[in-house]
Amino acid sequence: MEIAILIACYNREQITLNSLKALFNQKLSNVKLNVFLVDDGSTDGTSESVKKLYPFVKIIKGNGNLFWNGSMRLAWEYAINSGNFDFYLWLNDDTILFENALQILIESFETVKNISGKQAIIVGSTNDNEGCFSYGGRIKKNSYDVLASKWLFPTEKIQPIKTFNGNIVLVPHSAYLKLGNLDRKFIHAMGDIDYGLRASDKNISIYLAPGYIGNCSRNVIQPAWTNPEISFKERLKNLNSPKGLPLKQWKYFVKQHTGIFWPFYYFKIIIRVLFPWIW
Repeated sequence: MEIAILIACYNREQITLNSLKALFNQKLSNVKLNVFLVDDGSTDGTSESVKKLYPFVKIIKGNGNLFWNGSMRLAWEYAINSGNFDFYLWLNDDTILFENALQILIESFETVKNISGKQAIIVGSTNDNEGCFSYGGRIKKNSYDVLASKWLFPTEKIQPIKTFNGNIVLVPHSAYLKLGNLDRKFIHAMGDIDYGLRASDKNISIYLAPGYIGNCSRNVIQPAWTNPEISFKERLKNLNSPKGLPLKQWKYFVKQHTGIFWPFYYFKIIIRVLFPWIW
């Protein structure tokens, strides 16, 4: 079995090295890992350190403007052109896999396949340094809001989900053939959630693996564009920054996933920027 590991990094040398160390400490047998790491213009020596410690890692240089979605797209393109892989594993460079993480992902895939006869995308959950949930799978929050979702906490069982965060995601080649790469319309955010929603729309099953299989600290919970303590101009600037929810990309996202209701979701964000204290 061969797995292509897709990683994006930028100026987090030690964090990236810690993630790679955990990756190569996995307890696996008869599995070959092929790492495709996109370094999007790091100036802190990340690529040099990776090359020195892990010379077999394929390092791909970005132009400094790829961010997460663009970098992961590029890593995937290189993987597709480099060989025939059974799976593609998305792995955030700030995520530390527990030593049995990949084994759990593969076993979960095989369990779903044996029960349903179908190949599914398998998502892993992470916790922070205090043991609290940080990232993973998402399910619908209610029946009337097509975009509203909430995190699903892992249990000892495999659970079906609707979409996911992109920290630990195992995508079988069969799913790639139907869905293709991450959507090039997105720069940083939304690409992972979009991929999960597209998979669900095409009846590609997505399951959450049992338990926590990695460690990753949460990013800032409240985005700056929702902060009522800064000016409207600053909120709008943050919204349209690559790491916010740029309106052009947000419009594309909601048109893809909410049909005729897209104007409601589009203008809801604008209203939230105008009147953040309502939330």
